[in-house]
Order: sequence, then structure tokens, then C-alpha cells
Amino acid sequence: MNLRLPLLLAVALGTHKAATQCPPLAPIQGAASPSRCGGPVPNYQFHVYSIPNAAAAGLVWTLNPAIGQFVASVNTGPDVTVNFDNPGPTQLCATPTNPCYDPTPVCIDLDVRDYPYVNIPTIQRVCHGEQVYHEFTGDAAYYTWRVTFGVDIGQPPGQNGLQHGTVDFIAKNTGNSVINAEIVIGGWHDPACYGFPELWRLDVYPRPTITTPPDITVCGGSPVAAAFTGNAEAFNWTNDNPAIGLPAAGTGNIAFTSVTSPQTDTAQITVTPAKAACDGDPVTFTITVQGSNVDPPPDITVCDGDAVSIPFSGNAAEYDWTSSNPAIGLDAAGSGAIAFTAQGGSSPLSSVVTVTPQPCPFASRSFTITVRPKAAALPLPDTVLCIGDSLSLPLLGATPGTTFEWTNTNPAIGLDTAGNVPYIRFTAAAVDSFATGLITVIPTRQGCVGQPMRFRITVRKCCVTAAGTLDTAARVVCGPNQLIALTLPGNHTLGPEDSLRFILYSNPANPLGSIVQYTDTLLFAFLPDSMQLDSAYYVGVLAGPLLPGDSLRLDTAANCFSLYRGPLLRWLRPPSMALGAAPPEAICKAGCANLLFEFTGTPPFEFVWEVWHNGQALISRQEISAGYQRLVSVC
Repeated sequence: MNLRLPLLLAVALGTHKAATQCPPLAPIQGAASPSRCGGPVPNYQFHVYSIPNAAAAGLVWTLNPAIGQFVASVNTGPDVTVNFDNPGPTQLCATPTNPCYDPTPVCIDLDVRDYPYVNIPTIQRVCHGEQVYHEFTGDAAYYTWRVTFGVDIGQPPGQNGLQHGTVDFIAKNTGNSVINAEIVIGGWHDPACYGFPELWRLDVYPRPTITTPPDITVCGGSPVAAAFTGNAEAFNWTNDNPAIGLPAAGTGNIAFTSVTSPQTDTAQITVTPAKAACDGDPVTFTITVQGSNVDPPPDITVCDGDAVSIPFSGNAAEYDWTSSNPAIGLDAAGSGAIAFTAQGGSSPLSSVVTVTPQPCPFASRSFTITVRPKAAALPLPDTVLCIGDSLSLPLLGATPGTTFEWTNTNPAIGLDTAGNVPYIRFTAAAVDSFATGLITVIPTRQGCVGQPMRFRITVRKCCVTAAGTLDTAARVVCGPNQLIALTLPGNHTLGPEDSLRFILYSNPANPLGSIVQYTDTLLFAFLPDSMQLDSAYYVGVLAGPLLPGDSLRLDTAANCFSLYRGPLLRWLRPPSMALGAAPPEAICKAGCANLLFEFTGTPPFEFVWEVWHNGQALISRQEISAGYQRLVSVC
């Protein structure tokens, strides 16, 4: 009907001038298909369409099918804004209502897409220095992302624009606390079609740090402690040498007791700080466990008087030692090698010696030094035998269990040159005059050799000659030119060729070397020409073979010679006495007179002085003077 009306009017008004035609409408301007996105509310993507030369056309816009809405329900005018609620194909048309325009609608076909989407990355946390890399996935042609404004997590400048689907940078957090960054990501089909923005939370943790611990050196067996400092929540460590006593790995501070190994071991400890699953740069330090060892010395047994030398071996710088018993001759303590002269007693002595290596003294070693007594043989006197005599001398030691070895320098006496029996037993051999053997006895006890014991055995060709005896009572001979005769008891024994002779001698230590008179009888003359007054002389009797010249061989070692020492004879001057001064002629009553007596002869002197009056002895005194003068007071 509407189409016909203008025609009818035109006929009715045919006598008037025809209406003016408006120019044709331009095409609809706006993104062509596929250039729009649609989706359910909320929708913030507004699409504007217009026909620039249709200001007077009175356009009415339609959308068929109606998969969108005109903003504010305004679908008239030269331009409209459309929100697409749903995706799909549709046709947007603008129909002019002004009769001046061709009433044919101007249309464009649209294919509304779904909003592009992007998958939120799974990466939620990283550490300082780690790479942040992600290729976005979804259905967009490209993607954009940006970090929340004002937050620096290491993204390079300009990383907030179109990125074509890749995030790639090194995370940065040089502080001490975590940075909670938000990254806004979005997907785009083209600049006019973009999806809803998504938030990606990325936590950037600071990398923990640790202060490098100092190297540690301890002696084996010592406690070891290492405390770690830094801004980490945990300290994880590894040990490349568990032989020091520390496990191969662990967490936290280190505290353990080192092993007491004799050698020195060094371990490298690597400590990695950790915080919120972030590991910091590892640091290393060393733990050195020193070992000082001494090779165990063996127990030793020595003899009294032995020189003892004990060096020590091992890997120590020095060796200290102690001795439990200084009585063995070793000091109670010392350092270095041991050197001393062993001292023993009547029974074995022992000392426990403990050797401690330095500088690490844990590996002490002990051993025992035993000092045995030195064997000692009891002494035997020199012995004289006659030809054919038998001798049996037991060899005795100072302690039981002593054994003996002996030697004889002269087998002519009838004894072997050596033996190891505990006695000297033999029969004296025949000799021309005499023979002497030096016997050396070496004692041994428990391996300890003692000092040699020596004595002599003399074998003589013995005679029956004996000089007999004399009366040994001492006598005094007074004054010169005196003769004294002694009596021979007659108990001497003489062989067929023996004689007796008598001697007067002056030195009792050497009778035969100090003979003053040599006679055939026991009659001796005391003559001033050959002898000295106030002297002592001795009498002796000799027996032995007579030599030519009617004399005897004066040799005590000669065969068949005998000497007997007789009495002491003291040859003294006859004593004399004189007053040292004339006595006083008168003494007052109750007075005293001092008389000095002077003597000659040989002290002491004995004398008696008397005082007479009228033929009667008033005073009589016996005096002794030890010297040559005596002062006597007569009252």
C-alpha cells in the first residue's frame, strides 16, 4: 500500500513539477566480516557502524538475526553502536525513511566470532635469576601482557605491548621479601576483537644468600660446629668426604664429633641457602680433621745397667710420654725419643710408658719396660792348694735362678779352661813349685749378665817345714849394751835340708825387708852403733832350706819357707829425773813450794816423791808424767 500511494499521488498531481531524488547511500562503514566479537553479557566491546552521507536519510537499522543489541536501543540515525551478545552470521541493514532516498536497504553481512581466550599459565612462582618463559595458548591470533604498573620483576622495557604469545625474561628480586606481581594477559583476533583480560599472579622470590663460613681445622675426636648465617630459610649442605665423621648430606647447622682417624682427612663442604623453594648461590669451605698417630711400641725387657734407646714412629709432629715408675731410671715424663740407663733392684721392676702424639693427642699408646736385676755372683776368696788336694767350691748367686760360666787362665793347676757348671771342682795337679790360675765367673739370670767375679787358685809344692812359734809377750830393754835371750818352744818342723834362723826387724809390714840382726840363736844385743834407742823392734823365726853361706832364702813365696812373727821388743833409754831449780830452803807454815821435775828417757815417766822429817815420812805421792816435765806443788 505504501508503495502505491506515491504513484497515485503522482498521477493526481501530474500537473505539478516532479520530486528531487537524493544521492545514493554510501556503503556501511565498519569492520568487515570477520571483524567482530560477540559473547554473553558482560560485554565491553562496542562496535560502531555508520553511513557517512546518510544524515538526512532517516536510517532505520536492523540486525537479522538479532544476535546483538543496539546500544541504548537506538537503531536510527547515520550511525549505530552494536553489542553482539552471541556469535554467528547476521546481516546489518540501514533502511532510509526519507522518500528522497532510494528505499532499498543498505546491508552488510557480519560473521561474529566468539571472544578470543587465553589459558592462564601454570607458572605461579619463580626465584630471582630464573628465566620466566611461557608461550601463551588459546584461540587468539595474538596475545598481549603487561606487569602491574610500577612493579619491576625484571621485564625488559617495552614488554607491555603485543607479544605474539611469548613471555621471556629473567626474574629479578634483589630485596628480602617476595614480590607478588600481577600480569594482565589478553587474546586478540585483530585490533577490534579481543577477549576478556585475565590476571596471572607471578610470585618472584628473592634468591637467598649465605655468608661463607671459615675453614675449620680440628684434631680427630674433637667436636666440630659450623653455624650458617644469611637470609635463607634453610641451609642444605653436602660433604664430599664422609670419612671425617659427617654424613654426605644434611640440612641446617653442622654439629658432629670428628672421627679419631690416624691420618689427616679433609672434606669440602658445599652449602646452598634455600628460601621458599629458591636456592641461592652455593658456598664452600673445608673441614680438616687432623690425625696424630704413633706406631705402637712393643713391650721390652732389659737388664739393670743396660743403655735403653726407644725411638717413636708415626705421623705426629712430636711425641710426649709419661712413665709410671721412675725407679727404673726413666724420668716421670718427657718428650721425643727415650734414652736412659736402666736401673734395677733385687726383683724385676716394671714401668708403663704412655706415648701421646702431638698436636692431636687422642691416639695414645702404652707399652711396658721391665728391668730385670743384674745377676751377681757371691765372692770367693783366693785359695791355696797343695799338690793332690781336692777342691769343690759352689758358685752362688745373689738371687735364685742364677747360672754361671767360668774361665781359668792356667789349666796347669788341674782345672779346665772353661765351664758352665755351678761349681769349681778339681784335684790340684803336680807343679814344680807353684802355679796360679785366675778364675773369672760370669753370672747370668733371666738373660741379664752380671759383673764378673774373680779369684785366684794357687797350687803349691807344699813342704812340712814350719818355723814353730815364739812367746809373743812384749818386752822392754833398758839402756844400751844389753843382751836379751828368748826361749824357743821347740814346736818347729824341719825337713832334711831345713834350718832355723832368727831375725830382729823394725817394720812389721815388711819383716824380711827391715832385718836388723840375723842370728842362729835367740840372743840379741842392743847396741847403739847399729840400733836406735827409744824404738820398737820385733823378733821372728825363719825355717827353710839352707843356702850356701849358712843363710836362708828370704822369700815368702819360695817353697818350703816358713816365717813366724814373734814378740815386740821396746828398746828404751833408762829414765832420769832432776829438779829444774833449787828448792826453797824454808817454807812458811801453811805455805806451799812448787817443784819442777825434769826427765830424760821415753815417756811416760812414773816417780814417787816424799817429804821426811826427823826420819819419818810425812808425805808420799806417786806421780805420772806424760811429758818431759812435771810441776809438783808441795804444801
